[in-house]
Amino acid sequence: MDENQSFLTGLRESDTHGKIQLLDYLLHGIKSGGIRLSEQEKQDYMTYALGEVSGLTSAILSEKRYREKDEMMQYEGLLLETLTTLFPDPKRVPEDDLERIHTLVTVVKNERYLENEIVALFEEKTIQKEQTERLLDTVRGCTDEYQRSKFLSGLIYYEKEHSRLTDDARRTVAEYVEEECRRFLAMEDKNDDCLGALELIADLLRGFETDATEALLTEILALNDRKIDYYVVETLLIRKADLPDEVLLRLAEDPVYADTLYKLLARHGKVERFPQEYSDPLYLAKSDLIQWLNYPTELGCVPDEIEYVGKISYLFGKEVFQVFKYRSASENLNEELRNRWLIGWSSNRDGTFSNFDPYDEYEKETVEKTLKNIKKKLIGR
Repeated sequence: MDENQSFLTGLRESDTHGKIQLLDYLLHGIKSGGIRLSEQEKQDYMTYALGEVSGLTSAILSEKRYREKDEMMQYEGLLLETLTTLFPDPKRVPEDDLERIHTLVTVVKNERYLENEIVALFEEKTIQKEQTERLLDTVRGCTDEYQRSKFLSGLIYYEKEHSRLTDDARRTVAEYVEEECRRFLAMEDKNDDCLGALELIADLLRGFETDATEALLTEILALNDRKIDYYVVETLLIRKADLPDEVLLRLAEDPVYADTLYKLLARHGKVERFPQEYSDPLYLAKSDLIQWLNYPTELGCVPDEIEYVGKISYLFGKEVFQVFKYRSASENLNEELRNRWLIGWSSNRDGTFSNFDPYDEYEKETVEKTLKNIKKKLIGR
């Protein structure tokens, strides 16, 4: 089976999350010139994409949970982008298929009514209180928590447009953010949607303040959720408020957050507040790589094991790569790479990376020779 057919088989056999990753990879490769397709291969992808359209329309309409709908609608966007990238002329697409595509696009537009209203609001040159109140009426009408949180994530996405809000409109939004924060904090069962919303709120409280903001931030920290803690610390830094030592400690002792906390404190001139017992450069380098690997488009989780290999230097020692090997059973890896030692590195110049290269394919008789081989074949200039 050639590479193109193998890729198509992977698409057909993957779940929606996997399809999104594979199509994103394909589109990036086509646009960057790294992937070149023959006319027959383009036709194969068009056949695949058109074959998905009707089923995807039905699946979106029948799905009750907005989180799953949202993922399918992301997939819809990538499918259509694949088609328009490979076939810019719509005349290449059969008329019946164009009608099915139009139906799918209409369905997605209707399902994303809240996101569309948020976009329309921030297209206004000046946003009045009455306009925000109308949108908030729509938001409060959403019974799905994940869908409802789209307003909060929209506020973050349009952060640069907040100056368009009049003072009254800003106060209206701030009161809503406080209202939502209190609602989530009062919930006994704080599920992923609730915690995700509180993470957004912890970020938003730096720009939409009320008299209750300080107290709300304290209550959020009491949840002892490191992901949310990080955003509360960032908000407290921007507000020039006190940083609780116990919160800094629990972030520093977690390798997923240690390096990002160190860099955050450094940016705000507060690096001396970083717990000294966790300031070892190798620990921070490992933390940097773990944080990168934890990103959804990479492993999507913390590696099961990680070990330090050694250091590689460039430019008379000014650029340093701390090399590690790690193992993971992540579903983001293909089967032959799962639970196998892979290579990754942390760079002092923001070159942290892993391409999931197997360590044994670069290993030599000694660690020194292994590092030279990695430098020559993976990191070399």
